[in-house]
Amino acid sequence: MAKEKATRQISFRLDFERAGKLEALTKKEGISLHEKAKQMVIAALDSRDEKDEMRDLALAEVQGKVEQVLERSEGLESGIKETFIALFQRMGGANESEARAFIEFVFGKEFQQREVGRAPLTQ
Repeated sequence: MAKEKATRQISFRLDFERAGKLEALTKKEGISLHEKAKQMVIAALDSRDEKDEMRDLALAEVQGKVEQVLERSEGLESGIKETFIALFQRMGGANESEARAFIEFVFGKEFQQREVGRAPLTQ
């Protein structure tokens, strides 16, 4: 039994200009039009795969950095809010819930503590 190759025949037509360019390349290399066209299609597909992989890696790296920036930003925002809450408690005589409500009003969104069991900011 002869081993069968897992291949598929592909055929297409080229306009005269591109066919002329292809023919010029084949004359330089001493190969057939069909072989050169095959080489070029394979090279184009392989190049595309490499570019896709490089793009995916770059995108993953950028996404990781964006996530780091967002985490830092959230931490800074949380710290700023907690600082203002503590200031209002110490300087304004407000209790923690009043200070927190005011800061949330100023920041314009609900503030949720991320740490369970966190001690109040009063001394």
